[in-house]
Amino acid sequence: MNTQYEISPEIVKDALDSLVYTTQLRNPNPLENMILVDQLLMKWQLFKWKLTRTYALDYLLTSFIEEKVFSLRYACDLQSGVEGSIREIRAAIMQDTQTLNPELISWSLIYYFYVRVEFNISMKEYCQLYAVNERTFRRYRAHGVRRLTAHLIRREYLMWQRTSQPSFEEPMNEPDLAQIEKAMNHSPLL
Repeated sequence: MNTQYEISPEIVKDALDSLVYTTQLRNPNPLENMILVDQLLMKWQLFKWKLTRTYALDYLLTSFIEEKVFSLRYACDLQSGVEGSIREIRAAIMQDTQTLNPELISWSLIYYFYVRVEFNISMKEYCQLYAVNERTFRRYRAHGVRRLTAHLIRREYLMWQRTSQPSFEEPMNEPDLAQIEKAMNHSPLL
């Protein structure tokens, strides 16, 4: 689909909010027009309908978040896996928090807040588990959303490079993630 779209923290947060609030009628998210979504639908051999685009975007977001949480846990020598009970979730959150690694804490927070919604943990309980107040919780969440946005931009760019035939004489360099992050840090707090 050649529709114009933008990948911004605000649009990514809207897509994440749609993971949590699925009972509300959902407007199409511009991210559903990403090349990544098109490629996933081709891989799955599904038509590019609105519903399949929504499902593919949800799958991409949850997969990217889960992948990042598990890789950060591995880097911090923590056990990783899909927890099956609320007790295991609480233990994993506390373990993530004890690392004092802001990257892991941010990704962990968006993982449990947006992906593992089946446990219906309240904001108050999240704050207790992460040992933070609501303002700090929102800051960690905003940081995680900005990191996810940078990850999506990078992955979309790499997919664009693979699937298009640019008319440039020289190959383009990979985007500088530090520059992307710097630009997003000027975005309003989510």
